[in-house]
Amino acid sequence: MYKRQLYDSEEEQEIYNNQKFLQIYSILRNKYQVIFRLVGDQNFKKISYEYFKYNPVQSAREEHYGNSFSDFLGTLNQLSEFRYIKWLAKLDWFWFNPVSEGDTIQLPKGTLNSWASIYKNQESINIEINESVIENLQIQKIGKEIQIVAI
Repeated sequence: MYKRQLYDSEEEQEIYNNQKFLQIYSILRNKYQVIFRLVGDQNFKKISYEYFKYNPVQSAREEHYGNSFSDFLGTLNQLSEFRYIKWLAKLDWFWFNPVSEGDTIQLPKGTLNSWASIYKNQESINIEINESVIENLQIQKIGKEIQIVAI
């Protein structure tokens, strides 16, 4: 996995000790588990703080907090060479938030396979996303399992 430092290590530690930030960091980490695995704890914490600075919690309904995180990732200069990251994050949001059978999302072809290889902690991660081809992904119940499938 790619885990280079995205920001200066001199960033203030007191920011990370802020109780509200730690709560938000935990929320984002739970909703963006694949992104967390991909960039690592330290980078995820720094990215989460940048998001937190510009997207303060504005309601008591924190379960909706982070819905624009994927678009935010796509705007970061530090991640500009990783164009696929926003698509992986959109699938994270889709999967790790309350979902119902039949829910759908449209993403570039290859997003599901790339996301799954990270989610399953496969030894070899191959990220191949074709933004020129869009596929529909749907939540389906197969036996007793809930899965995301391309339709």
